[in-house]
Amino acid sequence: MHLGFMSRSGDKAQMNDITLAEVVSFWREAGPERWFRKEDGFDLTIRLRFRAIHEAAARGELAAMEKSPKGALALVILLDHVSTEHVSQ
Repeated sequence: MHLGFMSRSGDKAQMNDITLAEVVSFWREAGPERWFRKEDGFDLTIRLRFRAIHEAAARGELAAMEKSPKGALALVILLDHVSTEHVSQ
């Protein structure tokens, strides 16, 4: 499932296209050894790649993702793990 959503960068809106599988796959591949420690390069990668989708999820724009197990997992990753550990820094 592709997710098209808008993010704001200054005054410009940007369209992003990320799949649920990309969110889940990226997080699984990173593994627990990277999830819970401070690593500037990893945090920057997450901010650049997932900040817009995290913000869309936080605004409730991706609530339809809750309907599938993979979508629900992607939301947990985006709204808990990614935001707490990496995006909001």
